[in-house]
Amino acid sequence: MSFDTLLASAPASALREPSMVERITRHRLQTSLEELRECRLVVEENAGTRTFGLPAQTPQDTLHARVRVHDPAFYRMTALNGSVGAGEAFMDGLWDCDNLVSLIRILVRNRDHLDAMETGLARLGGSAMKVLHALSRNTRSGSRRNIAAHYDLGNDLFKLFLDENMMYSSALYESEHDSLDVASTRKLDRICRKLALTPN
Repeated sequence: MSFDTLLASAPASALREPSMVERITRHRLQTSLEELRECRLVVEENAGTRTFGLPAQTPQDTLHARVRVHDPAFYRMTALNGSVGAGEAFMDGLWDCDNLVSLIRILVRNRDHLDAMETGLARLGGSAMKVLHALSRNTRSGSRRNIAAHYDLGNDLFKLFLDENMMYSSALYESEHDSLDVASTRKLDRICRKLALTPN
């Protein structure tokens, strides 16, 4: 599905006006984004479109991304839980991006200017998350719940991003053209050689 198609199929919630809290948190986030350097970020929402960083008349190879906010709750979640809240808002479909890799590169390149995302209300949200984590600590029953929540998801899911041996550990790529299976086999070969394994 193209980015334009995603925009056309934005949920009805994109039509609602943001609450006072969402307007305040949007202003706070936009103030942080005004510090962007060496890139261009376009944010589209029901209220209009704003460009942060370099102007549109920059060279074609400028690092850039376009974000569409479908629901202003995105701003509240980001203010409350920082980058974790932004990630959860993405999973909930509250915003989309035409190029997530470019967006991550923009955020990493400007991490010193975007520290505000992880402070203030986000610290309160982080504290709440720590409390929730403590409540699900690894007691015998807690471990059973945690394992079920993270791993009992069925092999159909894991086959989407693991190699044919269903191994998590890092594959070793020698070329950008290597497949995951080739790189994973190379990893196993490297391990066997380092252990000096023999048939016996």
